[in-house]
Amino acid sequence: MAFYKPAREDVLWRANWRMLAFAPYAVLIPTLVAFCEIVIFSWMGWGRSAWFQFSTAGVQVSGGRWLLGRGEQTWPVFLCNVAVTATAYSLVALIFSVGEELGWRGYLQGRLIERMGFSKGIICLGVLWSFWHLPVLLAGYNYPENRYLGAFIFSPILLVAASFFMAWLTLRTRSFWPAALVHSAGDSIAGGLTASIKTTLPGLYIYLTELTIIFAVGVACFLLVARGTND
Repeated sequence: MAFYKPAREDVLWRANWRMLAFAPYAVLIPTLVAFCEIVIFSWMGWGRSAWFQFSTAGVQVSGGRWLLGRGEQTWPVFLCNVAVTATAYSLVALIFSVGEELGWRGYLQGRLIERMGFSKGIICLGVLWSFWHLPVLLAGYNYPENRYLGAFIFSPILLVAASFFMAWLTLRTRSFWPAALVHSAGDSIAGGLTASIKTTLPGLYIYLTELTIIFAVGVACFLLVARGTND
């Protein structure tokens, strides 16, 4: 791509000003998904985060590497802490996600949509993305208690749903960079928050809770793209 112009003509690799308007979604949504998991576990009595104690006055932060520190924090301070830390970690983790997302969203997404249509193309992309991780999934890295269900059921559904969110960002900005930021936010801040949940229940509870929330996000983004297409 660097030395041969025709190779990059149809690749969404360029940064642009529009992507800056959508960059907050790329960090916010994965972070909110993780916090929703924490809230659901606490509300259902399934477990709690080892990092936080919530009250109407604020939050007691006792764990995690937060850039604005730990301790008793008012809600405005806590929200700023989350925003600053999530943004910083996501930007650092871009080092690892850029190469992958240049391939998935920058290159392959457009070609699959062109050949198969939007819905089938994104579903195919999500399945390919999941099965590209198959050796790691079967080794039990992502779903240690249910590696085969995780590899062949949970991960494909989750990454198809995530692909609709990332497709919405990519199509709105004409750039793969917001999708790369989603990927890095999921690997860094969201992954850390989810790992903070302490429970005695089987891992299936965490896997299905995460899957349900991300599936809902994917459906919402599919509807947004479908509405935009109809308009």
